[in-house]
Amino acid sequence: MHPAPADGADVSPPAQEASDLELVALLSKYGLLFIMVGLLAAFATWWLSSAQPALYTSVAYLRIDEPTARNADAIMRTDAVLDAVNAKTAIPGNTIEERRRWLDSRRTLTIAPGEGARDPRLFRQDVVDVDPVRARGLNAALIEAWLVRTKPPPFQTTFINTEIARLEDNLKLIDKYLEQVEKDTISAPAILPKGDAGTIIAVPEARGSAIATLLTKRDETKAALAKLQRELQGTTRDAVFSDPSLPEEAKRARSYTNAVLAVIAAETLLLILILSKETGWIRWRRRTASRS
Repeated sequence: MHPAPADGADVSPPAQEASDLELVALLSKYGLLFIMVGLLAAFATWWLSSAQPALYTSVAYLRIDEPTARNADAIMRTDAVLDAVNAKTAIPGNTIEERRRWLDSRRTLTIAPGEGARDPRLFRQDVVDVDPVRARGLNAALIEAWLVRTKPPPFQTTFINTEIARLEDNLKLIDKYLEQVEKDTISAPAILPKGDAGTIIAVPEARGSAIATLLTKRDETKAALAKLQRELQGTTRDAVFSDPSLPEEAKRARSYTNAVLAVIAAETLLLILILSKETGWIRWRRRTASRS
């Protein structure tokens, strides 16, 4: 009887060679299993990929900045927009929640290819569907619903219109005073509206200073007026750089590539399971042999 090797001691070359041969012999009996698992994984993946319907992608480009794009993406994910599109186009699903999820999963908004990542100004919206006509219709309906909802609600519209009317009156008054000062038909100080705050200021007595003050106040009023008018309009169709396209080519899943990847994954997992099982069995046999 030979003494058992101490723990951590190197196994002699003949013993190591014997254990390698033993491991190869154990693994060889799983050869048929490897072949069967590989074929099954390849066929199942190829069949599932081939069974998937071809998808058509409708593409639209939006000429907006990044904050507007983030806001547009958030708005188009809301129930109000999804329901508005659902009311115009037949969308698969048994419940309103299912139809919302289906529609939201078919749309993506990203930076347009070739556009710089820093301060982008052109974005691309894709909508995929098995029907190319419906893909374009969904993309157009989503954009239209987004544009409508960038306009202020009725109560805010009333307030903005009131402010616009007040600023227009202020602008007329400023122009009137400016004309009188330029013609030297009014003596300073004069009473003027102060920007968009509705208060009054006194124009300095010097004629040149009075004209400079009037011009400044006119510019401020025009800027405030333009801002309110833009807010009232919301985002216009000028933001649509190109309307949604009608796709002609379908995109299919990469059946062969997916099958190869599935075979690699299945064979690797099977090998790990076999090695974990058989190496444990070999260690047990070694311990048993060393004790005998």
